[in-house]
Amino acid sequence: MGKAVYGIVDWLMQAITRLLTGLLVFAVLLTFANVVARYLFSTSIPAADEIEIYAMIWMTFLGAAVVTRRDNHLRMDVLLTALPWRARYVLQLVEQVILAGVTGFAVVPSARYVAGTYALGIRSDGGQIPIWIPHGALLLGLGLIALLALLRVIALALHPEEARPAGVPAQGAVA
Repeated sequence: MGKAVYGIVDWLMQAITRLLTGLLVFAVLLTFANVVARYLFSTSIPAADEIEIYAMIWMTFLGAAVVTRRDNHLRMDVLLTALPWRARYVLQLVEQVILAGVTGFAVVPSARYVAGTYALGIRSDGGQIPIWIPHGALLLGLGLIALLALLRVIALALHPEEARPAGVPAQGAVA
């Protein structure tokens, strides 16, 4: 893939990381303010719990996209590390194809649901927050993961040598 594409992707991931940081700080401050309101003034902030849950949903799905870009998701790789690099390359390629396929497939019903709740104007019971907002996190997160996995598949297919670990010589090279 071109360096410009990865520059844009990396910029987007940095922006998302900053947004996630802001959402976390907001959620902590809202929780603190709600605790103070409850215990000092015997009241609570309307819909605070609901807003915190929706913020956590956004943090989860946008955070999953950042983790996908960094390739830091949890995996059982004890056997994988024992394989020769070519086998690891093939497995890495298969993993990314499956990830792109599954998340890409899930984007379609998610988009339909978000569009439907938006069109119907459905709102949450507590805070009257439009339901498409928390469900939009799922749509955006899955869409970003699918796109990132697809970009990784293309990069691996075009440049398999970049998947080679340091110290492993190229085909025909002297070690």
